[in-house]
Amino acid sequence: MTILRGQIIGPPADSVRPENHARPTKEIEPYSRIRITVQDVSLMDAPSVQIACQEILTGPSGLSFPIAFEIPYDPLQIQGRHTYSVSARVTACGGAIGGCHANQEGEDEVLTWITMTRHTAAFQPSGMAPEGPVTIDVERV
Repeated sequence: MTILRGQIIGPPADSVRPENHARPTKEIEPYSRIRITVQDVSLMDAPSVQIACQEILTGPSGLSFPIAFEIPYDPLQIQGRHTYSVSARVTACGGAIGGCHANQEGEDEVLTWITMTRHTAAFQPSGMAPEGPVTIDVERV
């Protein structure tokens, strides 16, 4: 296995949301699930293929941006001429009662943050991870 390293960053501290003139939060709520995926997005008119995934459960204290991640993946799944993207989504898991459970998405989970733009992971032809960390921007939903 090889490791893809990176970080998830939230909105800039100086950005203002026009609808309410409030500064955006820089934290992910307690009891949330962060799901980071690497997908092969090469084929047109076909669904992407998930190569690897990492889940982070925040627990009762939540997390602040930036959030580091390390996704183990099989370099044999990386094909030199294919295109790969890395994305993140965050769901709130319903508070302290029940909370999030590893590898088990619940019906009561609510999407709170998501990647809005494509973040390409430039893997090396050998399947090795890109040099330096991958940075993923997320926006509040």
